[in-house]
Amino acid sequence: MYNNDANVAILLATYNSADYLSQQLDSLFNQTYKDWHIFIHDDGSTDNTLEIVDEYSRRFGKITILKDDKKRLGATFNFVHILDNVTSKYYMFCDHDDIWLPEKIERAIFEIGKQEKSFPQSPIVLHTDLILVDKDLKVISDSLWNYTRIRPELLKDRRYGLVSSLITGCTLAINNFAKIQLAVDFPSDKDFLHDAWIGLQAIYAKNAIIISLDKSDILYRLHGRNESGVPKIGMKYYIKRLSKFGEMFRDLGRKKKYLKYFGYGSLLKFIFYKVSYNFKRK
Repeated sequence: MYNNDANVAILLATYNSADYLSQQLDSLFNQTYKDWHIFIHDDGSTDNTLEIVDEYSRRFGKITILKDDKKRLGATFNFVHILDNVTSKYYMFCDHDDIWLPEKIERAIFEIGKQEKSFPQSPIVLHTDLILVDKDLKVISDSLWNYTRIRPELLKDRRYGLVSSLITGCTLAINNFAKIQLAVDFPSDKDFLHDAWIGLQAIYAKNAIIISLDKSDILYRLHGRNESGVPKIGMKYYIKRLSKFGEMFRDLGRKKKYLKYFGYGSLLKFIFYKVSYNFKRK
């Protein structure tokens, strides 16, 4: 277990990250808020990812590489592995191919700190909007929430929480109470990413606080390996979804155990609010 002496632990999961990692690390070292330390676990890269990490560690310090024999965990469980092995006051999840704008950490810690003054022992989860860019950093949309029609105010409602993911992981910041109380029971079958699962735990917890900041503090880079995860919502999206009816039916079957886990209610209730959400997000 690594005990973080800084205020914030930045959890950075890498895998064949060489193309964009230097730009991301530069953005971290250019943050206005300086009381942080980066914890990295590599998932078995075959490029020069670790050489880049070693170079930055020699130049700047403030980087710890978790060295073990765990490989091919996949993105979700790579992040979970780092979180399980680090203790800190605050945690922020960092993708290897984005760019953090200079005030991202400062703003997140300020907003969480405001809530902690009133709720000093509550799990607090913060997430934000983000700016979509292409691989060359040309802006596609200044708001992921608008581009994909995410409605945070609805998804924090327990009736809608399970119908769509509330949180994009690279915007996620949590306090230690959230780690202890919410970052648990991750589904081993990978039905949910780490960010979606922590968000769900927060939505259905009795005492958790979710901060949804309508502010874009990240350039979220779309490139060949992640473009499918950010669909533009419109008629073409719904036609494509309907064409995959069998896949949708299987997804409903998998959802049953999570409806029970969160005490949500019947599958019919879930379907009703799933359809309702898709109408409301148009």
